[in-house]
Amino acid sequence: MSKTILQGLIGAWCPTLGPSGYTLLDRSGRGNHGTLANMDAGSDWVGSPGGWALDFDGSNDRVTTLLSEPFNFTTATSKFTVAQWAYRRTNATPASRVAIAKGTGASAAGGYLVDLGSDGNGTDATKGYAIVYYGSTRWTGRNFSITDNEWFHLAVVVDMSLSGSARVATYIDGVSTGTGFEQNPLTSIFTNSNAITIGNATTNNLPFNGLLDDVAIWNRALTAPEVWQLYQSGRGGLGRLLTPQRRSYAFKVPAAGNRRRRIICGAEC
Repeated sequence: MSKTILQGLIGAWCPTLGPSGYTLLDRSGRGNHGTLANMDAGSDWVGSPGGWALDFDGSNDRVTTLLSEPFNFTTATSKFTVAQWAYRRTNATPASRVAIAKGTGASAAGGYLVDLGSDGNGTDATKGYAIVYYGSTRWTGRNFSITDNEWFHLAVVVDMSLSGSARVATYIDGVSTGTGFEQNPLTSIFTNSNAITIGNATTNNLPFNGLLDDVAIWNRALTAPEVWQLYQSGRGGLGRLLTPQRRSYAFKVPAAGNRRRRIICGAEC
């Protein structure tokens, strides 16, 4: 994955890089670290072949971060992207299961959220939706289908300069999908003072039930090829790109009869 995809990255929470107790580190370099609330600093970090993930119990778990800015996108030309890897446990009935939110979860608050519990009408348990709130009774969003009990990558690209339901695009496993919906949309998103919350809404209790990894926000609209690149890099790919492994070096002793050569090679030697 090319490092150019890091342009505009303003938040990156990557459990795959390993447990860090009650703190979920922001790997973007902006220091917007999260604090685990109603969660266990040991057992809620879950290891798997794809790397570590955070386990949300669907009851009252959440990760609360520090900053409201720079996550308000309030102009008529604002563009931003929200992405994450998610694993949703069996969802037998529609329920609010918020993976990431900027706001309370109530439409009057403004902001945006990703709900992995139902469609935008709250009636279809096989779906999730992403939504941008302009204020009371005003929103734009997009539905997408979810397969339970398996990892999937979701990217939500918002471009406020577009019109109607085209403002919100969703990608599942790198492929554009979903059905747009809107109600009395305005030209810009209302600002609010809420920080980013992961695994729940900011104040309302709308808990996600499952695993999350590589949650990230950009202050620009990622292109379709960039979203595909994110998916192709695999779960944990963004975290690994943000923390490249140091290459270690060692001296290799020459074989007998070749003592005059000193070979420097990498750790694979």
